[in-house]
Amino acid sequence: MGSLKGLFLGVYASNRAIRVLFLPLCYLLLSSPFVLVFLRYYGFDSKLLAFFGRDRSVKEIALQFFVGFIAATSITRVFSNNSWERNQNGGRRRVQQVPYWVPGMKHLPGVVFGGEEWLNKVREAVFAPIFAYNLAGARHNIILSPSLLEQVQQNPTGLGEIDPTEWAILRNVFNLPSGTEDGYLELRPKLSKALDDNIFKKQQAERLISGSLSILTDQLPDFVTFNSSIVDQLPWERVANLELTDGTIEAECDLLTLINEFFCGAIIVPMTGLQFPESYQLLASDLAAVTEVYFALAVGVPRLFPKPGLPGAMLAKKRLFQNFLRFFNELENPKKRVPDDDESMSGEEADADTPTPLTVMNKFFSQNEVPIKARAAITIQILHNLVSEIVPLAFWTLVHLNTNAAAQPKATHADTFIDEIHKETKSWAQATQPPSIHPSFPAPPAISFHGLSQLSAPTSFPHLRSAINEARRLYKVPIKTFKVDKSISLTETESIKPGTQDVWELDAGSYVAIGLSQSLINTSSAQFIAPTEYRPDRFQRTPPPSSVTSASDPEEFYKTSLLLAFVAGVLQLWEILPAPKKTFFDHWQEAQAAAMGPVNGKPEPVEKSAAERKVGEWVVPKAVDGAGVKVPRRDVRVRVRRREGLPEQRVVRKGK
Repeated sequence: MGSLKGLFLGVYASNRAIRVLFLPLCYLLLSSPFVLVFLRYYGFDSKLLAFFGRDRSVKEIALQFFVGFIAATSITRVFSNNSWERNQNGGRRRVQQVPYWVPGMKHLPGVVFGGEEWLNKVREAVFAPIFAYNLAGARHNIILSPSLLEQVQQNPTGLGEIDPTEWAILRNVFNLPSGTEDGYLELRPKLSKALDDNIFKKQQAERLISGSLSILTDQLPDFVTFNSSIVDQLPWERVANLELTDGTIEAECDLLTLINEFFCGAIIVPMTGLQFPESYQLLASDLAAVTEVYFALAVGVPRLFPKPGLPGAMLAKKRLFQNFLRFFNELENPKKRVPDDDESMSGEEADADTPTPLTVMNKFFSQNEVPIKARAAITIQILHNLVSEIVPLAFWTLVHLNTNAAAQPKATHADTFIDEIHKETKSWAQATQPPSIHPSFPAPPAISFHGLSQLSAPTSFPHLRSAINEARRLYKVPIKTFKVDKSISLTETESIKPGTQDVWELDAGSYVAIGLSQSLINTSSAQFIAPTEYRPDRFQRTPPPSSVTSASDPEEFYKTSLLLAFVAGVLQLWEILPAPKKTFFDHWQEAQAAAMGPVNGKPEPVEKSAAERKVGEWVVPKAVDGAGVKVPRRDVRVRVRRREGLPEQRVVRKGK
């Protein structure tokens, strides 16, 4: 089965001819059934057979083509395999290219149709710490050694500053106008510095994190409100398909949808201010829709392409662009707002809007004369990069932690990994139970986050950091690629011969696939024990390698801090249990109860007693390609309860 990520790399990380021909060929493929009917109707098929000779059948012609194709590819394989040798030149070793079958196309079919599975097979077959594959003329280097990868990341001399696939993503996914390519490439270094200075630099990031923590403090106790009426539910509950399963103490919902809708507000509001998300209620849903079919949008396939969710994602992409256009137009031309009942204001004054990172970035855009449409596209990409990484990582961490806790034998009476996280984070993410005003109306729990100093310390919360980094190792799949402007030499000491060094030379004009290298290192059995398993304690005592986290990434501190706060807050306040899988009879019973309506003014419960309640089992869903982090193929249905046994909140009374 083909990979849309592989197709994207095959189109936009190969030669120019493929990029030019891709869309016409795509439209031709989609219209091929109609073309075949047209050819059959007007008899062109018989004329084609006459060209090959009427004495030959279709099977004979197909067999001749098949034999010829096998002969040509076998010869190509033999010649390309002979070049797969250790080639040394003056003590430097040139990165060798893996053998291929198809002449001209080289490894393009393997990347497009094999995708990640093909790369994994190549990784297991090669013995060198670095290899290369060729996409129809574009040579890509894949690094399998953490030390070599760290050399490239820490000293990028010789690499280009711009990812060659970035422009295609901005244009196809985020609607950056085609005529702004040259201007964007010139602006890119300044833009990167402005983002670091105004958003991701530690001092600025801490302000955003404080805003997110304030939102979590206010709203995390209402993560689930247990309201049966959709009118009384909060926005994130309304889209999570929520239903009560045990009075007002347990609710069943879709976990990823709930996390996305809830956590997006905590991420985006400090960036944009409160007014924009309130005026654009579909913001979180539209960002998630784009993430689910990210590479289908990135490759630029038309709406009729057979990919589930693509039409809806295209509408979401359009809504995102229109709303951010409105946002920047209002920043450039602010409306004067005068209260109707205040005669003291003449209409000349405008409200003093609180400055946000995006208002500061808008000043940067204005100074550099960036068009409004380009501002909208760039901003959507910035926010999407944050949400598309943080939300799935939070989901995978919570699912795996609860799965591991459920798999631990009860007879051992040992603390689970979640229990350890409770202990180490309870003094920072302090969950309490306020006293109730009335016995019939229990007060919801409360949580408070104490400062940012512990978020800055890399040794704080070792259990929680290890669980998050393990989710990164398994599910983070970036595609960052850079071009080698001038020849680069990488040095590695051989493990078999201590003191002996190998010097690998990367040719100028080739590419370094940093993102794919990170993914292959993270799932390699040569680097990790049981690489396909989630082990939450893997990085508890040893720091993760640069393929998992990178100290040079300016966004690392910000993203990690938000993940620590959200996962710790959810685990301190809430218990998440797997929902039992419903049979056809269960659905029929629910539909029948709904059709009968309420009895004596109360709805008839489907599950009547605790003895009849079914118990679900945790099943980790299959992961598929997202934007920079894999997303689940399907959502996970869970049951959420408030965590019991929280310490009572002390109330300070006057005079005491």
